[in-house]
Amino acid sequence: MLLLTVCFGILGFGSAFAQNESAKARFMNDMTKAIYVKWPTSITTLDVAIVKNRELFNELQLANSEGLGLYAKNLNIQLYNDPKEISKANIIYVHHTDFPNIDRLIDRFKNEDCLVIGENYPFRTSMINIIEQGDEAFYEINTDLIGSDNIKLRSTFLKRRANSAEQWSRMLAEAEAEIDKKETTIRHKDRTIAVKQKEVKETQEKLSVTSDSLDKSQEDLVVTSEKLVIASDSLDLAQLLVKQKEQRLEAERKLRIVFIILLVLALAVVFFIFNSYRLKQKHAEKLARLNEKITKQNLLLEEKNREILDSIRYAERIQRALLPTDRFIKEHLQRSFVIFKPKDIVSGDFYWMEKVGNKVLYAAVDCTGHGVPGAFVSVVGHDGLNRALREFHLSQPAQILDKLNELVDETFEKGEEEIKDGMDMALCAIDYDKNTLEYAGAQNPLWFIRKRENAPLMVNGEAIEPVMEIDTHLLYEIKAEKQPIGKYADRHPFVNHTIQLKKDDTFYTFSDGYADQFGGPKGKKFKYRPFKQLILEQQGKSMQEQKEIIESIFESWKNDTQTTSEGFEQIDDVVVFGVRV
Repeated sequence: MLLLTVCFGILGFGSAFAQNESAKARFMNDMTKAIYVKWPTSITTLDVAIVKNRELFNELQLANSEGLGLYAKNLNIQLYNDPKEISKANIIYVHHTDFPNIDRLIDRFKNEDCLVIGENYPFRTSMINIIEQGDEAFYEINTDLIGSDNIKLRSTFLKRRANSAEQWSRMLAEAEAEIDKKETTIRHKDRTIAVKQKEVKETQEKLSVTSDSLDKSQEDLVVTSEKLVIASDSLDLAQLLVKQKEQRLEAERKLRIVFIILLVLALAVVFFIFNSYRLKQKHAEKLARLNEKITKQNLLLEEKNREILDSIRYAERIQRALLPTDRFIKEHLQRSFVIFKPKDIVSGDFYWMEKVGNKVLYAAVDCTGHGVPGAFVSVVGHDGLNRALREFHLSQPAQILDKLNELVDETFEKGEEEIKDGMDMALCAIDYDKNTLEYAGAQNPLWFIRKRENAPLMVNGEAIEPVMEIDTHLLYEIKAEKQPIGKYADRHPFVNHTIQLKKDDTFYTFSDGYADQFGGPKGKKFKYRPFKQLILEQQGKSMQEQKEIIESIFESWKNDTQTTSEGFEQIDDVVVFGVRV
């Protein structure tokens, strides 16, 4: 019984720690799709070479047999024990422990249409270098090693890579720590198996002692029988015969009783062992059927998740196509920056910009929610802003917000169900001929920073007081209307604010995602006052330097590990739009 338990334990232990290559398989799968890598049109079938890793080879074979999804190439997947055996390939995977000298492999295929993907190599030593952590694969890219001009890496793929040796070293250390943790668990299981084996051995020794005791009892019975025979010689022959007969009968009766008892006990033990074995067999068969069902459901769920993720990623491409390009922004707002950080793949926040005559209009918009629901609302907002300009020929921010509110209400009232979603925004218009800035806001204010020697700030002809200041600059806050775009009971027209601009005036519009982000040493929100202080302290720097500092502080705040070991998840979409004249 105990031996069977230990054997089943060993089998369960081996199954629990089987290597899971699904994260790398998904990563390798994505490399064949047009959304990450633009392969030459002349290549209709991608040759994929896997070095030694049979689990990854099986995962890719399974994915290839079930179909790879939108924009995928046909795959020819081969498993090799030695990289020297590879004569032709478009994608090569190799692990650091299997082939440390990856530079030799890269030199062989550098000028061919081939991507070498290494795992757990030092920073920038492979074309693409990956680390697997749990169910995810992280990567960094050395484009200098990709010699083929025919292979183009998509910007969405490049943006998600690790950008520094320090970041890569940290991720590599985390992966190695995860491996050490698994090895510690394996050693603990080995010790448990050793204890079980010792218990089995002790039980076998006890059974051996019991067997020896029974043999000794039988010998004692033989000796006693001999003594009885010797004692009977002193009795009369008749009495001896009677007693011997009686003794034989009694002995036979006792032997029958002992035999029956032993037989019953033996049958009981056999029945118990057989019944236990039968129950375990049924339980094992039931578990096997259940595991098979769970495996099929997991595969189906993974396929559905991949299809949904492909759809959402395609929606991301559509949403980003609606945003103004960096070239268009720099052409009309030469000293400016935009920080855009969606919480999910698609975003509920967006930024918008158009040029109408001598005016440049732009906005930072925060729609209700984030992810897919927020993205749907953002499309309504983007369309409404364009219609206000092109269809209704409006250029004053307040009038545009009033018209946008009408268009959003009109869109959401078409259905039977009442929708209360909407958006907050700060909308600005810069008139370069008049050198003025117009602003109107729905919930979101405008932060305006002016040099101290250029003070005061006149808004609609009236001077306003700064809310924060340093030696060289003053920060003013032009408050928004306390009403959103969308369903609202106490609706009133938006107010237009006009400011005469002076050289080096800088102004910022934003959503609430930056100030509401949890993080830092105490795990609290960043909040607006520190956000104002941060922006005010960067006024001596260029707009590009400001962007890099503001983004860096956001990531440091979010990823602070003093409260939690893994930092904090981003809780909302983030958009920050800064302009300097």
